[in-house]
Amino acid sequence: MGVSFQSPSFFPGLSLKDNLVYHVRFFDLKPSASEINEALGDMGLLGFSDKKFESLSEGTKKKAEIAKVLLTKEVCDLFLLDEPFSGVDSAGRDTIMRSLKAVSKESGKLIVYVSHTLAEIEELATRVCLLADGRFAREWSGQEFSQVLRKTSSGVLIRVPRAYEIDDKRVRALNGVLGIRTENESTIILLESQRSLPEVLEALKEFSVDLEAIEIERAGLEEALVSIYREAVGNEHP
Repeated sequence: MGVSFQSPSFFPGLSLKDNLVYHVRFFDLKPSASEINEALGDMGLLGFSDKKFESLSEGTKKKAEIAKVLLTKEVCDLFLLDEPFSGVDSAGRDTIMRSLKAVSKESGKLIVYVSHTLAEIEELATRVCLLADGRFAREWSGQEFSQVLRKTSSGVLIRVPRAYEIDDKRVRALNGVLGIRTENESTIILLESQRSLPEVLEALKEFSVDLEAIEIERAGLEEALVSIYREAVGNEHP
């Protein structure tokens, strides 16, 4: 099993190349110079081969973790990656994404990775599992997750001040309402699209809500993540 940690696990005083050689020995591997150069080249790290690990930037260290994984791909059937894209710039992210896709496609190896970024999940994952309180709360195929994400992030948010009392069950039953929750001093209603807005606004007027006191905005990816989480684990979780 190959592992990439969120915090790099290399020795700070050794060169990048020597760190790689040391780590893969745990897999009874003795990579040739060309194999090490290939792994470093895949991550754009050839120019850092002889530099001490402690002198590298955080993004370069993260890519070094992935290079370590690439060196074990012939003997490992499973890879566990803890936030492999954190701390890297967009170019580094694209490099890591391209390499992980190649490993998965060419060798069929299973890659399990942790991420809090929806775009990364949608681009790479073929199955998505949501964790809550250390347990699996929900699972989707990659296609199912993309559909949920697009549906939610293209919706409309209505923020109603908590001073107004509304019937949650009645609002939730209206056409196009994806969810309703409380957050700070607001009740937040998520709609699938603007088409549902007139009906919901009419319902709010029946609850004596001053429509000038509410806020209406487009939902985004952050709201999609919150909504997916709330739907899966319930409104009692933060």
